[in-house]
Amino acid sequence: HNYDLGAVDLTTGLGWVAGLNRYSVSAQLQQLWLDQESFRRAAGLSAQWQHDLGTASQVGLYAQWFALRFPDQEIRNARRQVVGATLAHGFGDSASTVGIANLYVGREQSTEEVDELGFDLRGLRVGLSRSLSTGLRVSASFGWEERRHEAPDSFFGVTREDRQLEWRVGLDHALATRLTVSPLVSHLRNRSTLGPNEFRRTQVQVGLRYRY
Repeated sequence: HNYDLGAVDLTTGLGWVAGLNRYSVSAQLQQLWLDQESFRRAAGLSAQWQHDLGTASQVGLYAQWFALRFPDQEIRNARRQVVGATLAHGFGDSASTVGIANLYVGREQSTEEVDELGFDLRGLRVGLSRSLSTGLRVSASFGWEERRHEAPDSFFGVTREDRQLEWRVGLDHALATRLTVSPLVSHLRNRSTLGPNEFRRTQVQVGLRYRY
């Protein structure tokens, strides 16, 4: 029970289209609980530009900024900035197959000037989605991320470097015109130069979405 997580997210945003370009901005607030105690608060802003390259392809750029606050561990307070590029392509086949790719870089900096907690990050995500039948669509994705910390760990004397691999497989099944159920299986493997930070995590989730 001491690893039970709870979260509340509040997101709002605005998007508009101008010719072949789409622009969007959003703001997000998140409260995360661990073992029924406040663990982390996050507030952030995101901005994105997307451009259609004809009817089948789209490119984009985005930027994100987040402030992270830990009420009982203020030494972990940080700011995170990420910028990335996206590519989406529709293959025009009978299954409406769509491929996506996302390349990104960023940095998380300690607001308490603790260099060993700050790190640079870079990553790549690729995915594929296709229709199996009317109202049923399958998707699969793979992600890689690398994080390099700015200074050696004060306890172990080793500079932490993490390499993370993740895969996801999911389905979207239309139960009605506006109602969709989405089961998802994901697996994440994190390798680190500091052994206590190595782990594997497998999750099974089911989402239910209603479009008004």
